[in-house]
Amino acid sequence: MTIGVGFALLLNLYMPDTEKRLKEDQEVIETMFRQVLNEMAEYLNQHGKERNLFGKCDELKSFIRTGENWAKNHAENQLLSSNDYYLNYFAMRRMQSNSLKDMLGLLEKITVEPEQVENLQKLLQHTAETFAENNDGTDILAKITKVYEAYREKELPKTREEFENRARLFQLLQVFQLFIEIKAEFVRHQSEGNH
Repeated sequence: MTIGVGFALLLNLYMPDTEKRLKEDQEVIETMFRQVLNEMAEYLNQHGKERNLFGKCDELKSFIRTGENWAKNHAENQLLSSNDYYLNYFAMRRMQSNSLKDMLGLLEKITVEPEQVENLQKLLQHTAETFAENNDGTDILAKITKVYEAYREKELPKTREEFENRARLFQLLQVFQLFIEIKAEFVRHQSEGNH
């Protein structure tokens, strides 16, 4: 048994630095999220253009899966510590990518007047600009509340079609809020675990 433990320790010394790889994967994933969010803002209310975003979202999910596998290997190779940060990080990003895909499904069905989507476009752009590992989402959640308030103040829809489109827009905002709440919950969980 001592030989086995010694051999395992020796192998751990020669294992490549997976933490560096994990950090690089995080950066790539965050860049991919920023690109998709920017394009969502750009394509909001422009039918057909959002189709290529589904492919980008699939690429993102695939990259997240790869990161999760690296994180599992990293966690399993930690001899003296049990830090599951990377496992939790990639799980959080996977949940966010699921929300992103739901948002894309709604995006392709929305047709409203440009002024109806302006607030949401700005919100998506702001999120893309500030999307980062260290962003806890608090600022974005506050901005979402303001967008809800702005939509409540708008004139009511006059036709059934307008009502349905505005309902989809509202639904998109709700899924986006969930997208941000996933990150906020991750940050809360991490800060509780560090105290």
